[in-house]
Amino acid sequence: MPANPSVPSSSASAQPASHLNLAGRQRMLSQRLLLQTMLASQASDQAANPHLATAQATRTEFERSQQALAQCWQHYPAPASQTLRTLYTEVQGISPVVQDFCQRIDQCHQAIAQRRDSVALVHAAVSCADAVLQALNRATEVFDQINRQAEKALFQELQHIVGRVQEIAREAKIVSFNAQVIAARAGTEGREFSVVANVLAGISGQVTELSQQALQLVGNKNARN
Repeated sequence: MPANPSVPSSSASAQPASHLNLAGRQRMLSQRLLLQTMLASQASDQAANPHLATAQATRTEFERSQQALAQCWQHYPAPASQTLRTLYTEVQGISPVVQDFCQRIDQCHQAIAQRRDSVALVHAAVSCADAVLQALNRATEVFDQINRQAEKALFQELQHIVGRVQEIAREAKIVSFNAQVIAARAGTEGREFSVVANVLAGISGQVTELSQQALQLVGNKNARN
């Protein structure tokens, strides 16, 4: 697994967190799918088997999440896109493991629906549960890393923006001070100009204070994470 996947571009800034949540949900779905399939295989009334319908619905949801994650690399710039693409498509990647798991589950469901003995098939599906969970854990780790790097990049970008705002505020203060000096020299005629200069000084001070608060809020969020 590559150690440093790149941070997504700003156009995909919402993707890391959403994909991280989806990957975490897929882990939960894999375990739910196994449990529901086991319950369906043990149902006393195979003709009316609500567990089978529930398991099949979970199977569909699991497949949809897998398709979304397996194609998510298209939303990321290189090299993060290559990291995710390799993660899902390589021989020892996630997609082959998930595909094998789904095929085993489908075989179980087919046998249950046809009222055939499904014990061996269920055991086979259970036997690959650890491999599936391990693969899905890998995905969660990568998405978590990408998410953290995206947040770090966003914070750095915010720091740069706030730095520019503070620089402009300092320049505004200098302009205000010079304007006050000129207004004082102008006497009565410069009184209105002095008022404007004072307002400008107050605004620049507020901008500086707000920018510092913004940095503090983001810094506190990063500290909690």
